[in-house]
Amino acid sequence: MQAVIHSIQEEAVTLGWSDGSTTRFPAVWLRDNIPAGRHRPHGQRTFDINDIEPPRIQMAELSGAELSIRFADVTDKFPLTWLEEVAISGVDGGRPIPQPEFWDSSLELEPFPYSAVDSDPGERLTWLRQIRDPGFTVLEGAPVTPGTVTDVADCSGSSGRRTMGGSST
Repeated sequence: MQAVIHSIQEEAVTLGWSDGSTTRFPAVWLRDNIPAGRHRPHGQRTFDINDIEPPRIQMAELSGAELSIRFADVTDKFPLTWLEEVAISGVDGGRPIPQPEFWDSSLELEPFPYSAVDSDPGERLTWLRQIRDPGFTVLEGAPVTPGTVTDVADCSGSSGRRTMGGSST
């Protein structure tokens, strides 16, 4: 999808998309998600956003299929395809933020078989959406072996290897 820059401010960049929607990307969110701030291959942040000065955008420009952003301490590029995927804070018809699903004792959740979640990406996506919407899910048939809980947490993005070793679970 094509994009244009609607506005550049120290605290945010607003992009306009070819479908007519616009998305505002706050500077703190961009700085926190900057590709250069990730440890490869696990994608863990190499800094804590709270440990740096409040980020201010010094420059933003589109170059091909990327948005280049310069902050006081770093310059990096964001792929437009990725920004479009994560665009959640709409202005003038942007993509909506998913609303929480409130539940009570009448909520019935179908359990997900561990084997399906472990091997089928489509089933895993459905399972992750169930975690996102009501806030929990039921997983059955998981092996009772060391590391299974960490493996399941890794699937949901709740866990990960730390840059210096160990696990964050």
